[in-house]
Amino acid sequence: MLALPKEKARAVQLRKQGKTYGEIAKQILVSKSTLSLWLRDVEVSAEFLSRIRQKKLDAVKKGWEARRKERIDRTKQITDAAREEVSKFYKQPLWLVGVTLYWAEGHKEKSWRPGALVTFTNMDENTIIIFRNWCRKYMDVSDGDFVYSLYVHATHEMRTLEIKQWWARKLSINPDSIAVYYKKHTTKHVRHNDDDNYHGVCRVRVRKSVDMNRRIASWTSEMVRSLEDKNKL
Repeated sequence: MLALPKEKARAVQLRKQGKTYGEIAKQILVSKSTLSLWLRDVEVSAEFLSRIRQKKLDAVKKGWEARRKERIDRTKQITDAAREEVSKFYKQPLWLVGVTLYWAEGHKEKSWRPGALVTFTNMDENTIIIFRNWCRKYMDVSDGDFVYSLYVHATHEMRTLEIKQWWARKLSINPDSIAVYYKKHTTKHVRHNDDDNYHGVCRVRVRKSVDMNRRIASWTSEMVRSLEDKNKL
């Protein structure tokens, strides 16, 4: 059904007064798409455009602050629960080794880079195996949630298949599941493991593991605090 001419005239009047489509739609019961057709040629003031931009910025800021508060509240819940777990896990060798390894080689969340996934990088296959077993036992990570990548020096690009198969055998995974990235060659060559025993660096990432990473961070800080308390005795 077409709108009455007086409704369009009223919409034009409100637009010239500096009203947004949303504000006009509340007074005239038509869709925003209809208003867009009616008002596309209506000139608006610079003050109006400035108000619209500020309104959008305020909405973005409000949404960002809400997400930030939600993240902080969620992190606090995870932290409190993780700290209670430390007393249960503290004397278990695999837990201690895993936390220490991740503290040294794992990808941590930063204040300027929130939302980091659990990611562990190492060139030693046994260390990678320990990390996976730790994830499985203490964080219930399934094998399908591990994502594998290899970082191989460009000078070994011809050995890519061999290197992938080597890691696949060591980790008992399908070589086709391993992504490969190449490091560019530099003239300052300081590596010593550059023969056929070179197998690159393996990175293992856990899918959907942001909360898990915060849990690990809480384990680490609580472990350090416990050690400091014991040293004071």
